[in-house]
Amino acid sequence: MFVLEWDSVMEQISFPKPLSKRARGVLEEAGRLSEELGQDSVRGEHILLGLLHGEIGNETRFVLRGVAEYREEPTPEAIERRVMYLLFPKPHPGFPDHPSPYHDEWVCDADGNPKLDDRGVVRRYLADANSVPVRNKAGRVVRIRADDTGRPVRDGNGEIVWVEVEAGPDDYDSHGKLLGGP
Repeated sequence: MFVLEWDSVMEQISFPKPLSKRARGVLEEAGRLSEELGQDSVRGEHILLGLLHGEIGNETRFVLRGVAEYREEPTPEAIERRVMYLLFPKPHPGFPDHPSPYHDEWVCDADGNPKLDDRGVVRRYLADANSVPVRNKAGRVVRIRADDTGRPVRDGNGEIVWVEVEAGPDDYDSHGKLLGGP
């Protein structure tokens, strides 16, 4: 059985910040997969598989799904642009109460499972840098309308199109707080 010894790993690699529990889990899964496949080292493909099979958070899952749905040629530069767009979109005017960067989060049920719309797509809402749901002037949770490639849809004046997210009494944010109502 593969056991990642953190002290020896940290002697070989220096990170500017400590690894989260989930990041360590991804590396442990990558090491386990490498050993299972009979390989003598952990490589990038093992880390990618560790991301896919390990316990990851909603934001990582969102980025992986966004990269998978990207229709541009999968060059390293294109993938990096897509990841940066997903994690750090440009701030949007009209929401000065929310610190940027904005990101999508999932509407969840009381158990933390993502809820789907009638087309089977995960319902999303926009959150600010502090994971606070962004609301319009009417107090309703919003998201950015996106096209099939994930890019924001703009109106005739070039402004981002905002869509209200239906949030009922049994809809929660990804942190277990009720979304319904302001």
